[in-house]
Amino acid sequence: MPGFFYCAMERHRDINGRCLVVKIIILYNNYALIFIKANMTLRAIVCGALFGIAGVCSAADMTYTYTGNFFEHNDLTAEPSRMVAHFVFDFDHSPQAADNIYAIKRWDVSAAGLSFNQATPSFLPQFKFAFDGNMNIVEWYMSEANTSGWSAFSSAAGRFSNGYPAEDFVTPYVNWGQYASVQGKPGVWTASAAPVPEPAAYLTLIAGLACLAGLRRRSGKSQAT
Repeated sequence: MPGFFYCAMERHRDINGRCLVVKIIILYNNYALIFIKANMTLRAIVCGALFGIAGVCSAADMTYTYTGNFFEHNDLTAEPSRMVAHFVFDFDHSPQAADNIYAIKRWDVSAAGLSFNQATPSFLPQFKFAFDGNMNIVEWYMSEANTSGWSAFSSAAGRFSNGYPAEDFVTPYVNWGQYASVQGKPGVWTASAAPVPEPAAYLTLIAGLACLAGLRRRSGKSQAT
């Protein structure tokens, strides 16, 4: 996903024009990498820097959060409740994107004391999302039945509500006839970058630094000979 990116480089040379110190500063969203190396070729430094920034950028998954309006009918909880959902998509591996079906890395939904996620046994999960030009969710359909706790939820808005008013709905099958819902008041979606790099990003960053060290040793040996 797109994000804030900034890169700056400083080079300091001696009177003969030889590069003594190169400093590269890379900022990506909330992450910063600073490389300071002496007596190294620019190619070696850029190689290590690119490895490092690749590791950090790979962790910048976008989390889409849905916050529904409070249920107007609620048989399930005494206190006010609403539907809250989180989705992380895999846009690079979504062959059915033209049909508004996207691969999902992880998701969870909670509403009126019930919870659902990708790990719970489910029956006929259905998820469709439409994005605008800025990759904001503007229309959606979410539905799943949990075969472990025998409960279900659905949320629909826009064309995916099939002409009916937008609705958030949740029910426990064990208490058939009891449910929580709100109609005609679709919730809102927000998107935010993951605040903490994943372990794989750290490994890639270490690989980049190792690349720098290896290239420096090889450069030192060639100069000695």
